[in-house]
Amino acid sequence: MAANGRVYVMWFDWRESPTTACGALSSISAVALRRLRHMSWTRLGALSDRTNDWSLSASNLVPNQATISGLYVNDAAVYGAWPDSARP
Repeated sequence: MAANGRVYVMWFDWRESPTTACGALSSISAVALRRLRHMSWTRLGALSDRTNDWSLSASNLVPNQATISGLYVNDAAVYGAWPDSARP
């Protein structure tokens, strides 16, 4: 929970990935839960400016989508960090 009383969540978002990509494309999205009186989620939108193509990423992990990510919030902004897939 952030100092402003909200809970922030980010996730890999595959909703815009075409079915032909078989779930290989994702972006990063975030929402905030306002806990003060309103228990409602507010969509903050995309944190990433492009999609990750996980089919281009070599990894010995299955699935190879990043399992390590982080989210930091202060009075100025919401900051997300995550591994990116390789780009040719």
